[in-house]
Amino acid sequence: MNALPQAPDSFHWIIFDDGRVAFLAPTDFKMHREPEETIAVYPPGDSGITLRFSLHTKQLEPQMPEKVAEEIVADYALKNSLEVVRIADRVYLTESREADWPDRRVLMHYWQIGAGRVFVVVSATIWGSDRKSETVLKTLNLVPQIIQSFRLV
Repeated sequence: MNALPQAPDSFHWIIFDDGRVAFLAPTDFKMHREPEETIAVYPPGDSGITLRFSLHTKQLEPQMPEKVAEEIVADYALKNSLEVVRIADRVYLTESREADWPDRRVLMHYWQIGAGRVFVVVSATIWGSDRKSETVLKTLNLVPQIIQSFRLV
């Protein structure tokens, strides 16, 4: 088992229920756990945005290829004409779309992250009327830093 490094100021480690993968999130963000290895984090108050992190555990199994998650992201990107971004030892892609909820239209951003066998899908649900609020933009700007933080525990 790998020890997690000390979290930077104003961040803390969150570990998925599976116990094998962790990521950094701001300490002032609220958090709750959802079914199927999903963790939701969001700024305090009525921020208008929620980030959901869904860990896919099949790729973590030792019989899977060493970079299976990276291959999944690259294959999806190729099939959907999306750009793959490589940072250090991981890749990710981003896509966005509008979605209809029963009571409003929401903006959705998605990231697929592959780091070796770690495969995580992140979604940002922006439901507030002011999609360009400082809180929403700051939260979206944190996503690349969070992506870099994913690691095996």
